[in-house]
Amino acid sequence: PMVDVWTGQSKDVLHRLDLRYKSDGNLSFRAVFMDHKGSRFGEDLHILENRRLLLPGAIVVADNVLSPGAPLFLWRLVRSGAYDVEIVQLKEFIRQSEDWMSISVRRSSLKK
Repeated sequence: PMVDVWTGQSKDVLHRLDLRYKSDGNLSFRAVFMDHKGSRFGEDLHILENRRLLLPGAIVVADNVLSPGAPLFLWRLVRSGAYDVEIVQLKEFIRQSEDWMSISVRRSSLKK
């Protein structure tokens, strides 16, 4: 297994994955951590799913899903039947306010 960390915004990075890894054709993820603009989480998940980049059992962790929030992303995770989802309540480091983090595991077989 290899870990490759890319910096930048997902809107600028996700579309470049094919260019970087198309030669081996084996690009897939066991874990994804989202800690950027929550309104992008749903679109980013859609891209990862459509490109079949998430392995069965892949873990998708998203921070700050309560504030500033990612309601469409959470709805997609829960309603798709493709993930086991847990929402964890936590205190923000700097502001000491409540926030949520979602921890989701992609199922190996999808619910009908």
